[in-house]
Amino acid sequence: MARAFSYTRFSRLEQRKGDSYRRQTEAAKNYADSNGLIIDESLDIDDLGNSAFRGNHAATGGLSKFIEAIENGYVKPGDVLLIENLDRLSRQAIGDAYDLLKAICNKGVIVVTLQDGKRYDRETLSNDFASLIIALSFFARGHEESLTKSDRVGKAWANKRKNISDKVLTKAMPAWLAVDASGCIVPIPERAEIVKDIYTQYVSGISPRTITAKLNSSNVDTWGTGKRKAKNWNTSYIQKILDTDYVIGNFTLHMYEHDSGKRKRVPLNTIKDYYPQVVPTDLYNRVREIRNNNKTKGRKIDNTINNIFSMVLRCNKCDSYMLRVNKSGGSVYLVCSAAKSGLQNSESQHKVCAGGYVSTRYDLIEKAFVSAVIAGKFDTDGGEALAMLDADIKTTLQQKEATSLKLSNIAASIIDGTLTGDTPLHYDVPRADGTISNWTVREEREFLELILRSADLRLEQLSIQREALKPQSVVLKLGELKRAVENESIDRARVNVILRAICKSATMDTKRKEIVFQLTHSVNPVVLGWTK
Repeated sequence: MARAFSYTRFSRLEQRKGDSYRRQTEAAKNYADSNGLIIDESLDIDDLGNSAFRGNHAATGGLSKFIEAIENGYVKPGDVLLIENLDRLSRQAIGDAYDLLKAICNKGVIVVTLQDGKRYDRETLSNDFASLIIALSFFARGHEESLTKSDRVGKAWANKRKNISDKVLTKAMPAWLAVDASGCIVPIPERAEIVKDIYTQYVSGISPRTITAKLNSSNVDTWGTGKRKAKNWNTSYIQKILDTDYVIGNFTLHMYEHDSGKRKRVPLNTIKDYYPQVVPTDLYNRVREIRNNNKTKGRKIDNTINNIFSMVLRCNKCDSYMLRVNKSGGSVYLVCSAAKSGLQNSESQHKVCAGGYVSTRYDLIEKAFVSAVIAGKFDTDGGEALAMLDADIKTTLQQKEATSLKLSNIAASIIDGTLTGDTPLHYDVPRADGTISNWTVREEREFLELILRSADLRLEQLSIQREALKPQSVVLKLGELKRAVENESIDRARVNVILRAICKSATMDTKRKEIVFQLTHSVNPVVLGWTK
């Protein structure tokens, strides 16, 4: 009996309280029962509270685990992915969304949309024109809806920033402040006093850990409400209070920028005296001086980064970053950050990392990495990656040229009166809502224009990738990498910067004692092993 994998996604966790989750999972079960499929629940691939607009779900979310399972052979040709409709799969630009669907289907996996019962596979996407139209129409509609929503939210926040002097910008604010009945921000007296006391204790030499212990032993009530209310005070929150300038009244506006599916928070201008000041300026400045000195104390100038794999190397079990930890006796190890923190899934209560807490000596890994770099294992593979990219560019250009020619022919036919916008080109075309109707010249033009837009976006992406893969660019980066590791004292900061530039991904398998690097400039992965 064939296997099915049910993929459920919604953008905001609050939607879990509604009908979205039940509706999607129930539809998947009903389809599986009616079509003789067994739902495989071994993969936790749901994206609850993860948007499909920027592609995060496919890069690092639940869907990425399904894609990885296809690559490693766990999900096999003939297996079925069940989704409510195509905009659950992706709300990215039409080109990116279609590429994702095509990549899944090209591996032999069948995608079924439960809302209309439509099946998409490699043959369907290659030969069924009507199915292709339906897929692209769904993707175009989903992306436009998300784009409109994103633009609307962005404009709303821009308007708030513009009118910041007239009213409170947001209800979210520091826990020691509140908005009163007249709409003014005011301190909560007992909490403001605690904040000031935290600063005073710190200046007198009391550590954040000890301050935390005092608050807990004195049974001082924590801040927050509902699920956001912690059971106990924790050191990280005390440090957060010591590091914020909210306490002296500052409020920094931010905006979000998106790059390759990743959201980056960018600070804009700082508004002074936006919040009521609860800590005297001289006390705040003294704390700043102490904390800044502590950050640089005892560090070597050439060793500001102690882990060359920082924000590069991930756990192969849960995709969390590998963290450098110091143990007694001066030993240094790499461990999965999720396993170290004991993170658990809030729904299943299972540990996020199936691999558990496993520590691996950092020096062994770094030594193996340095040897591999010097031996040339990270060098270019002779331009295979560039050749594949050029072939992709050529194919996309040919598709664009063919589409432009079709549009030109339609325009010429309209001008000479052979066709009108309402002239049917295809008959009995199934629509997304289940109805059947004719496909007109107007719809054909809109469809072809969508294809042109997606081709332009694709070419733009490929051009950026090609620039980074030019032989001279790759040679320069690899030369820098070798020089950085060959120094008597390894320039770890430089190595880390270069690794971030040349690595698509790097995953560590602690059981097999190996790291797999997927490089931007090479088709073949670099597999790094080590022994005790």
